Amino acid sequence: MHVSREAALKDINEQLKNDLDVATRRLDEKVIFDDCKIQSWAILNLPPHNEDLRKKRKRASERALALLGQICNNIDEYSNARGALIRLQLHHPKFLADQQQ
Repeated sequence: MHVSREAALKDINEQLKNDLDVATRRLDEKVIFDDCKIQSWAILNLPPHNEDLRKKRKRASERALALLGQICNNIDEYSNARGALIRLQLHHPKFLADQQQ
């Protein structure tokens, strides 16, 4: 039983070494920001992450959403006021006559 455990550990160790070699080769060949070895890979690079630009865009989008919410509220208030005026004009013809003069 002790021998089979040792053999299993050797197999696991060998498999881990193989996995490490494969991962190392992939990193050497396919890291997207390393374009000095193979120039044609340079077009596949992602732009560097810019945290300040991300925060600036987030703030701008938050302001745009707040403005959109304010516009929607104004339209809702206008619609409610206009509806109330129309109801008032329909139910009180004297009010309508006063408004037209």
